[in-house]
Amino acid sequence: MAQKAGTKSNAAILTILLFLAYLLSAFFKTAANVAVPEFQKAIGLSASAAGIISGMFFFPYAFLQLATGSLC
Repeated sequence: MAQKAGTKSNAAILTILLFLAYLLSAFFKTAANVAVPEFQKAIGLSASAAGIISGMFFFPYAFLQLATGSLC
């Protein structure tokens, strides 16, 4: 009986950790978009240069989706 209680608590901890990892990932994706206008002002980037830099930031997400998608 104690083993079943341990698995439930482990499942709850794992669920919470996965949820926090998802929130952190969403934050990093959103924070980059919020910071772009400030970078444009500070560095003097054009809209096209800011778009290229933003695209370069998201290419690893797209590339790694191919690898992690096969795991599911």
